[in-house]
Amino acid sequence: MFANKLSLEGSKLVGSESLAFFRIVFGLLLFVSEMRFILRGWITDFYVKPQFFFRFTALNG
Repeated sequence: MFANKLSLEGSKLVGSESLAFFRIVFGLLLFVSEMRFILRGWITDFYVKPQFFFRFTALNG
C-alpha cells in the first residue's frame, strides 16, 4: 500500500523551478567560496606548500 502510494506520488510531474533555484544558489555559494580561497592566498598556503603531511602506511607499498 505504501509502495503504491509512493509510486504514484513519485511519478507526478512537477515544475523544475525549485531545482533551477537550488542549482543557481549552490553554484553562487561555491563561486564565492572559491573566490575567498583565491583572493586570500589559501590555495598556496594549504595545498602548494603545506608544513605537515599525513602519512598513511598502507599506501607506502
